[in-house]
Amino acid sequence: MTFQAVSVGATPPVWMAVEVATEVSEGFKNMEGVDGIIGLGFRDLNFVFSFMERLIGATNPTLPVFTVDFDPKRPHSKPTVEVGKVDPEKYNGSLAYAPVNNKDGWWAVDNVSFEVGGQPIKPKQTMIIDTGGSGIISVTMEVAKAYHKTLGSNGTWFYPCTSAVQDLTLHLGNGTTVYTADQLKASTNTPGRGFSLLFLVVPELPTDDITNAVCTSSVRGNNGTYGNVAAAFFRTNYVVFDYEKPAIHFAPHT
Repeated sequence: MTFQAVSVGATPPVWMAVEVATEVSEGFKNMEGVDGIIGLGFRDLNFVFSFMERLIGATNPTLPVFTVDFDPKRPHSKPTVEVGKVDPEKYNGSLAYAPVNNKDGWWAVDNVSFEVGGQPIKPKQTMIIDTGGSGIISVTMEVAKAYHKTLGSNGTWFYPCTSAVQDLTLHLGNGTTVYTADQLKASTNTPGRGFSLLFLVVPELPTDDITNAVCTSSVRGNNGTYGNVAAAFFRTNYVVFDYEKPAIHFAPHT
């Protein structure tokens, strides 16, 4: 590990620890244009301050925040992260508010509640708001089993691809976000293995033959302390990470 001046995009350089990875997953190896990983969490996750903590401290913006805009519908734009500003033109309505529990270094929200198809599911859970998360939504085993049963499964990840997919609603702080049936539905518009953000067809089948196919959900159960809201949260919402409170604020993209 060495200390170097680090700058990303148009940010001013900040002096911080940099380490070369000794092991990299195949997923990162196959990503074009990706040079490395920048931590956006809190110091508790490591022995040093994260890049974003260093940047906020060095620039001392009026608003100690960074915002994430991963809207896939925005014309001719790429996902952006901005520091020290909130852009009202990038979201609809008012920003919802959820206090963050950062005692373990995560941007985590306590007491997140769930609904499947409009029906409340217990218990509540602490969910990590993770910009580096995959398409998998990690929830309690109880929520995962309740969700999968609505698809005709026996509580496992597997069910018929012809099942009617239900909305999955999360209540965070004073706001709500919904993983809609369209987001959770299998894609069959490409040859071979059908894939969408949160839904995977297991067999290698022609795209016009899913009657007997078995699908697996990316809504996964876990027995740990934390769940994870996954990538769809950022594709649906403009999100503000607020260091002052700490808290997150979010609203649907414009």
